[in-house]
Amino acid sequence: MHSTTESLRREITRVIAARVTPVTPTLLVRRALPAAGLRSIGPWTLLDHFGPLPSAPEPRPDTLTYLLEDAGAGMLHGLQVGARELGTWRYAAESLAAFRAGDAQVRVLSGMLMGRRGPAPAPQLLAHVALAGRGRAGLELPAGFELAAYVALGHARFGVVEADAGKLLRFARDGAAIEVANDLDERTDILLLGGAPLAG
Repeated sequence: MHSTTESLRREITRVIAARVTPVTPTLLVRRALPAAGLRSIGPWTLLDHFGPLPSAPEPRPDTLTYLLEDAGAGMLHGLQVGARELGTWRYAAESLAAFRAGDAQVRVLSGMLMGRRGPAPAPQLLAHVALAGRGRAGLELPAGFELAAYVALGHARFGVVEADAGKLLRFARDGAAIEVANDLDERTDILLLGGAPLAG
């Protein structure tokens, strides 16, 4: 049984479409964070989605770059998230150990999720949730901290809220779990990010 108890489930309070932003004269990126009225999710102040690209995007100061391979197209998607005094880090999905949660494979990049800790030194949560096809997963999360999910590839459903690639979904701080589902046969990749709110 993959279903999450409704009384514990975090509600979605906002859905944001990433905007296309030029990083260089020849390179466009989908920027999900910061957005109008939303400067951060926990400590994370930047979320850029590069791709598909033939090679990895260039690293930038105080960012963590996460590389996803689009196997069907033979291209890469680079997700860059930024936080104050993070340093510069890069990980490929296949380099990280995965664990199963329901029908999903989950990789933790930083922070802690369901007893697993990521290799990056940032103390706050960053994790990749992948559903290879139809299925669902319930994820237990600490209550109180800020949380969002970014749909990088495919289509996802969080309760009754559906989102395509390029959408950032912000959750309420009440509740200790989320449930994500893929109702299609195609792969879905989601980046979870969260943590204590920024001070000031």
